[in-house]
Amino acid sequence: MRRTPLLHPALALLLAALLTPSSGQATTATDLCAAAANPCTWSGNILVTAGSTLDFGGRDLVITGSGIIRVNGGDTLTIKARRVTLEPGTLGRIRANTAPSAPASAPTINIEVTQDIILQRGPS
Repeated sequence: MRRTPLLHPALALLLAALLTPSSGQATTATDLCAAAANPCTWSGNILVTAGSTLDFGGRDLVITGSGIIRVNGGDTLTIKARRVTLEPGTLGRIRANTAPSAPASAPTINIEVTQDIILQRGPS
């Protein structure tokens, strides 16, 4: 007797793609928001390309509690802005894009601001 699979493999791949958090790649600040947006508020999930400089000029960058900027191990990211704010949340962060089980060198993350770096805390 032939058994029919519960889920066709092609449908399973499509569902996996749709349910995986959206992520893209960034090389410049305009990959995160429009050039005139001030503040640039990021709430997505993005991987920066190696050696990227996200230059916001005199604008502010706000990474919401759900925003993620990922940097591959061994790569360098430079963020230039007037002010950088990291809002509280479970995800809001700039982080290494490495698996805990895979040994890799840490990325280098440079943040250059003309005013403040603000790390907001959530409720106690």
